[in-house]
Amino acid sequence: MTSPYEAVFLLPIGAQKRLGDCGWEFSSSKRLPRALLLSLASTLRLEEGNSYLGMEVYHGEGLKLTAIADRRGIEHIFIQIWSRPKQEIEKAVACDEVEVFTP
Repeated sequence: MTSPYEAVFLLPIGAQKRLGDCGWEFSSSKRLPRALLLSLASTLRLEEGNSYLGMEVYHGEGLKLTAIADRRGIEHIFIQIWSRPKQEIEKAVACDEVEVFTP
């Protein structure tokens, strides 16, 4: 059993959001800048984990970040927070092209 966490999604501005049978689904023709992922990894002191099937995973103290991508770029970033303040994530994002979505 995993411990409860707070979910935060980073999406391109204007992305459509829908709660489906398998969780949140997002749709947008835009993509997130790769520089955002690299900046988050550096700022939040994350280590790269396994990458597979269009997903890049990073781990850090109290959080896990998963970037979901296709051949056009990063569709969205899913962050699971166990023991870090959400405000730390919001401050690290600070990008006009990104919406911070907390369901």
